[in-house]
This record gives sequence, C-alpha cells and structure tokens, in this order.
Amino acid sequence: MNILVEFIFAFLSTWGFGVITNVPRRTLICSGIVGAMAWVVYIIASSLGANVILSNLLPAIVVGLFANIESMLVKTPVNIVFVPAVISLVPGALFYKSMEQLTLGLNQLAMQGLLKTLLIAISLVIGFIIGEMIFRTIKPMILKII
Repeated sequence: MNILVEFIFAFLSTWGFGVITNVPRRTLICSGIVGAMAWVVYIIASSLGANVILSNLLPAIVVGLFANIESMLVKTPVNIVFVPAVISLVPGALFYKSMEQLTLGLNQLAMQGLLKTLLIAISLVIGFIIGEMIFRTIKPMILKII
C-alpha cells in the first residue's frame, strides 16, 4: 500500500512540476508516469539497502529508458518528458543543507554533503546514459511493435 501512495504522490509532483515549467499538456501524463516509476524504483532500492549511488543509478536508468520510449510514442522531444520526470531525484535539499553548513563554518559536514551531492549527480548522469543506450538497442523492436 505504501508503494501505491508513493507512486501517486510522485506522479502528482512530477505532473505539478511539468505544469509549472509549461510542458505541453499531452506530455504531462507521460512524464508523470515516468517520474513515478523512477521514484518507486528509488524507494525500493533504498529500502533494500542499496547505497546512495545504486539507489540513484537505477531510477535514472528507468527515466532514461522510459522517457525515450514515451517521447517516441507521444512524438515529442525527449527533454519534454525527461525534465519533469527527473525532478524528484535531484539532490537539491542535500545541496542546500551543505551550503548552509558551509556558511555556518561546519566545513567537515559541508564537504561530506557536497561529496554526496556530487556522487548522486554523477550516478544520475551515468544512469541516464545507460538508459539511453538500452533504448537505442531496443528501438528497432519497439518500432516493429508500433
């Protein structure tokens, strides 16, 4: 039941960010589904004890793969689906907290937080690349189905 609630709220937050950033209405549901799927993968990976890199890499692969698939189905650029879908994975609060600690003179804690933020960002980028590579290999099969 908790996974369903997480899925619904992730969908709504992704959909809401899409509304705020003025993505076309026809892509809001697609980006909401991709963002919600990525968040559920993140929650499952985190609950299974995955480290911070793996728990961000797996949902990034989901976003990279399914954003490409859905953008092909909706006939829109992949960035239109990709940007709202990735917003729940961005480590903005962690970066903010690290900057706050840096200004307060808590340099050791700030550097740990900044390093963790950097690791998350790198794992997200690598996951997007892996998802894109998987999509390019299965694209001919998807085109045959469509």
